[in-house]
Amino acid sequence: GNTAKARKVKTGVKSAQLVQIIDGVKPGEKVITTGTIALFDGAPIKYQPKITKKAEAKTTTQ
Repeated sequence: GNTAKARKVKTGVKSAQLVQIIDGVKPGEKVITTGTIALFDGAPIKYQPKITKKAEAKTTTQ
C-alpha cells in the first residue's frame, strides 16, 4: 500500500550524495531518501516523482 515500512538494508559504496544499497530492497521498490525525520513504520506516504529539468521543459512546451 501507500505506507512506509522500516527495513534494514546492506549498503555498499558511499559517496557525498549517493549510497549503494546491495541488499534489502527488491527491484521496483522505492526508497524514501528525504523527509525522513517525521517518518515512522506504517506512516502514510504519497509518492511524488522527482522533477527533472527535462520533465519541466516537457510540461511547459505542451
